[in-house]
Amino acid sequence: MQRGFYGRKLLVEQLESRFALSTLTAVTVPLDTPNLTPNSQPALDGTVSTTAAGTANPPPDPSSATSTTSPPALAPLGGGFANLPPVIIDFGYSIVGGWCNLWGLVIDDQDPTGRSVQLTGLTSASPTVGPDNTFAYSFQWTPEMSGTICATFQDMYGLSSNTAMITV
Repeated sequence: MQRGFYGRKLLVEQLESRFALSTLTAVTVPLDTPNLTPNSQPALDGTVSTTAAGTANPPPDPSSATSTTSPPALAPLGGGFANLPPVIIDFGYSIVGGWCNLWGLVIDDQDPTGRSVQLTGLTSASPTVGPDNTFAYSFQWTPEMSGTICATFQDMYGLSSNTAMITV
């Protein structure tokens, strides 16, 4: 083993290798807020609550938040932050020379690279998400063809994305 400065052993720690979207909300407190001390904490509604010296306000209970658009967050394997459902954005198409070209972007708190996006409707396919988190697929198109194409993605923990739709 190599030794660093002054004969000390070097310690190596592995950093977390995934990217995560932040779910925190910024709170702005005016500088002239009364009763703001080092032991007080601004609430999300703009009020300030003060705690006894040496104690802190408990964080809000995330299980009390409800959403009608997303499934509940799941804990990833091995613990850690809650898993958020993936999202497909910028789903689009172009028709060039008898080919319909589809593309989109997958956003997830887990790396989607190498996983498949499911295309259904006018065409059925499973293009793979690339290292830049985009996917693309082309199929032969004729002027008589028309319909809807849907795209969905499932992350490594089983959460499904929104259903992105386009009409060709």
